Amino acid sequence: MIKKSRTQISRIKPTQMVGAFKKNPPAQAKTLVEEYYFGLLIHSSGKIQDIYITHDYVTFSFHDKDGVLISANFDKPLNSELSIFKKGDNISVVGKIFNVGENIVVLNHCKLFEYYKEKQEKDSKEGWYQKWWGILILGVIASALVATLFYFL
Repeated sequence: MIKKSRTQISRIKPTQMVGAFKKNPPAQAKTLVEEYYFGLLIHSSGKIQDIYITHDYVTFSFHDKDGVLISANFDKPLNSELSIFKKGDNISVVGKIFNVGENIVVLNHCKLFEYYKEKQEKDSKEGWYQKWWGILILGVIASALVATLFYFL
């Protein structure tokens, strides 16, 4: 079984996901992709074919290099990085797999790949004591020291 990582980009390709529909009956394929792929982060890129703007999100549709249609949904508000894109521009995104069909992969909560990569690099440069679990460990150690001091005094 594939281990689902919520923070690292999966190596799964859209062609692998839509391939399940070519090898299995539709209902079985849908179950397989839901079990193994939904929620994983993937990276995809292509030339923008359509842009849809609704009150909840902005969607860029494009075909990846293997011809799979990608529908990348960005949460609103529309930021300045997204507002520069138009049909025909190349886009590179990272998003969570939300739905898969016979020739389409829908990604939610997308980020531009460049910004995702910068955030990952910044997060990896933080010291362990700056992460939530590092602060928790330091808090436990401090509490133990205070308790020990009061015990012996």
